[in-house]
Amino acid sequence: KESLRVATNMFKKKAVSLQDLVGKSTSENLIQPEMTLIMDVCNFINDHPHKIKDGIKYIRNRLKHKNPKVNLLALELLDICMSNCGQEFQLKVCNKDFLSTMAHLCSPRKLDNQTQVEVRDKAVELVNS
Repeated sequence: KESLRVATNMFKKKAVSLQDLVGKSTSENLIQPEMTLIMDVCNFINDHPHKIKDGIKYIRNRLKHKNPKVNLLALELLDICMSNCGQEFQLKVCNKDFLSTMAHLCSPRKLDNQTQVEVRDKAVELVNS
């Protein structure tokens, strides 16, 4: 009986959380944005509209990450979510905390490398659009 229970559990799909999806789509191990992962995030948000606020929180956390590569991937994710996740998502991005994070990314702080310049430029581009 025990081996049967283990065998059936092997084939059950593990539920994937929105936080996991955002983390995978903005992983520092990615070389470039992965559209499949990004669209998984968009699809999750569209299928679970009550999770929009959580999705925005997870993206914001990735924008605050110390690795500029993660910041850049999070900005790319945000850009695509703004286009694909509807008006409710867009309205909830316009909250004070999220905009404060975006303003921080746009600020003329010390830019140590090209990736940080790209982060600033992408953040400015998104704020202006």
